[in-house]
Amino acid sequence: MSFLKMSSTIATPLCHIFSVLFLDGCLPETWKYAVHKKGPTSDPNNFRPISLTATCCGVMERIVNDILLRYLLDRRLISKQQHGFIRRRSVCTNLLDCLEDWTLNLQSRHATDVIFFDFKKAFDTVCHSKLLVKLKSFGISGNLLSLMEAFLCGRSQSVHIGSCIS
Repeated sequence: MSFLKMSSTIATPLCHIFSVLFLDGCLPETWKYAVHKKGPTSDPNNFRPISLTATCCGVMERIVNDILLRYLLDRRLISKQQHGFIRRRSVCTNLLDCLEDWTLNLQSRHATDVIFFDFKKAFDTVCHSKLLVKLKSFGISGNLLSLMEAFLCGRSQSVHIGSCIS
């Protein structure tokens, strides 16, 4: 996989670890511990469960994400209107598509209502059990689904303020 560049000294043991974790469908508890993401440490919202994880976990996340995304795109399980988290698509491409629709509606004298939502922290509020059901309905099962469930469930976090830990 071309997206990861690392020496074989670290790649070989990581590959073995990832293989064992995949076959077991579990993750080390320390990989599920959230750390401070950004912003003032005094704001509890900056310590969300979906946060920075251990570096090894981040590498594994990237591998799983790329494989899962390729699977979903190849089977056309992701709508063409999806712009977030898709290569060569972004907020800008989404706005360009919308602008084209609005312009066509304006030229055709069709009334158009536009509603804006702020989904900045949307993933933090996704119901994990519903996400897992959706993945299962897309044909994701077995060890991969178990691994994703292990990643999403049983996460922990703490807030450090001075010498106190929550």
